[in-house]
Amino acid sequence: MRGIVFIMFFAIGGIVGAQFPGFTSQYEQRLDGAIEELRTIITRFDEDAAEQNLTRQQALETYDRASDEFLVKQGSSMRQIFTRFDKLTTHQETLQNANIAEQAMGFVQYFDPELAQATWAQYDVSVPLNPEGGLFAFLGGVAAWFAALCGWTVARLPFRRRNRVRISS
Repeated sequence: MRGIVFIMFFAIGGIVGAQFPGFTSQYEQRLDGAIEELRTIITRFDEDAAEQNLTRQQALETYDRASDEFLVKQGSSMRQIFTRFDKLTTHQETLQNANIAEQAMGFVQYFDPELAQATWAQYDVSVPLNPEGGLFAFLGGVAAWFAALCGWTVARLPFRRRNRVRISS
């Protein structure tokens, strides 16, 4: 019975692990689209500022000095756009210039929940039949097998036999 449970955990973990390359590929496509959209917004902002003979920073300071709460919030929103753009472009560079191990680490390091959620909403589960898919299937299987082993060990703790040492006098 125990062997069947471990095999099931390994298989399920393998299927889950094999999703990583496909998911990250779709995630990168969404990342590229998000960066392009933010770049369009930033370019328009910079062009509008330049038409008024303002730098980006001066234009943002104009928002800050505005007496209208709406304009102040718009300035704050633009700052968030600039920050998000910088974060996403760094993430994109990390993923583009990396081997598979570096991609996995970069994905975790710069993980963007908003993009991941949108990717997952459109993601179709598949099992890739390539070396990357095989590697992540194996790693997922090993991780699930190890989790099952830990769970099995912890579940058995209350039932294990204890050898008592008797000291004879």
